[in-house]
This record gives sequence, C-alpha cells and structure tokens, in this order.
Amino acid sequence: MTTALIRAEIGLRSVAARALRAVRDERGEVNIVATVLLIVLAVALIVLFQGQIKGWLSTMFEKINSGIGSVG
Repeated sequence: MTTALIRAEIGLRSVAARALRAVRDERGEVNIVATVLLIVLAVALIVLFQGQIKGWLSTMFEKINSGIGSVG
C-alpha cells in the first residue's frame, strides 16, 4: 500500500513539473495569444449575429424536416 502511495506521489509530482514547464515555456506564447483572440472574435461574432444565426438554423431545420416528411 505504501509503495502505491509513493508511486502515485511521484507521478503527481512529475505531472505537476511538466505542467509548470509548459506554463513557463514562452515559445508557444504567441500561439496561445492568437488562439485566445480567435476565440474572443468567434464569440463576439456569434453574439453580434445571434438573431441571423437563429433564423438561418431555423430555416435549415424546417427544410430538413419537410424533406424528411416527403421522403417517408
């Protein structure tokens, strides 16, 4: 039992050390910033065009449902 706990602790420390290295590594910083900006832009566009998106999706599902009804 004690051996399993020691192995678990060593594993957790290893994972924590790798996570800290990944956070401190500055080589990927530009990619992270670009990804965050793209996500913010996508959310802003969704909020801005929410009404049009809902209308478009509603129309598309109506067409799909009417097509299914005519096939069956």
